[in-house]
Amino acid sequence: MRVSDDGQVEDLVEVRRRPPRAEAEQYFWDFQDSCAERLDGFLAAIAPRPEAPAYSVESLDEIEALYLERVRTPADLDDAGPRSFFFDVFRYVGEVILRTCGGEWEWEELWEQGGPGAGLPFVRVDSPEGYLRGGTVNIYTTLTGAAGTRSGHYFRDLTTAIRNSFGDAGPLRRSSGITAMGVADPAAVNPALRDYLAHHQGELERFTTALAEQGTKLDFTAESLDRLEQVLLDRYPDKADIKADFESSFVQQAARYIAEVFVRLAGGRIDIVDPAALTRRVTPEDSLPYLEHVAADGTASPALPLSQILSGAVRAKAVGRSSTVEPRTGDKIRGQLERYAASAHPNSG
Repeated sequence: MRVSDDGQVEDLVEVRRRPPRAEAEQYFWDFQDSCAERLDGFLAAIAPRPEAPAYSVESLDEIEALYLERVRTPADLDDAGPRSFFFDVFRYVGEVILRTCGGEWEWEELWEQGGPGAGLPFVRVDSPEGYLRGGTVNIYTTLTGAAGTRSGHYFRDLTTAIRNSFGDAGPLRRSSGITAMGVADPAAVNPALRDYLAHHQGELERFTTALAEQGTKLDFTAESLDRLEQVLLDRYPDKADIKADFESSFVQQAARYIAEVFVRLAGGRIDIVDPAALTRRVTPEDSLPYLEHVAADGTASPALPLSQILSGAVRAKAVGRSSTVEPRTGDKIRGQLERYAASAHPNSG
């Protein structure tokens, strides 16, 4: 599998051959980093469709109609435009399934099995028997199946069948280590979070003081995010540079500040992965917090990792060949704040 600079698969045919593990894992992290931005760009590009609410099961027929217009035969995917559209629909269908049925994106099991789509992310859904117990959904074969049958309702039928079998999305727990905060005190079950929050205010004070001495005022307003973003742009030429610095005190404190502003202005709570609870290797991304809104019934919004926000802010190249969203505009973090605020359930905290 060849991967381009923007993380897109260059040659769709080659995903049928299992790539090296390191390449598959790197593609997964690139996929995660860019997923929210790609989905936003996709919906902007196809507006005013869908007429149904975005990410609803009802919207899938409209998305499938657009997909079938662009992808008629496998040969269409040899062209960059249809191939890029394929992966935008790939993300959208997966996200609808996650929001409808619960679960998460994963990659490793499909890679180990080989076969069509090996090396691409897939969805593992929840079930009444427990978190992520509902089995796997190969989104790659879902899209190729829709192109083959051309029924116009393949995506909706699949999502409805999953929901009927396993129920609506409930409180989410993620094998990535990210856990929904549908408990009164998430720190009570996460010692890493307890330690993180114990130092939180002190670290914020040190960071804001240090930046003020350098001429950057951080006052926990939305506008202050633009000022901090400019500091990040001056310091990091591209996402690889900031990712290499994730465990530095500067990035750690910047992540704390951004998380604090998001929570103050748009609600939700801060959490962090507990390394001791992981069944996979610990990554630098795990040292940074993430955010989620949680409704009164315990249902969580999609997790928003600070690693994604930071990488997206300094990324030097547009996400996807057809993207009209310019990189490094200086307002990426504030844009993420607006999307985070919009993701809140009416009864969430």
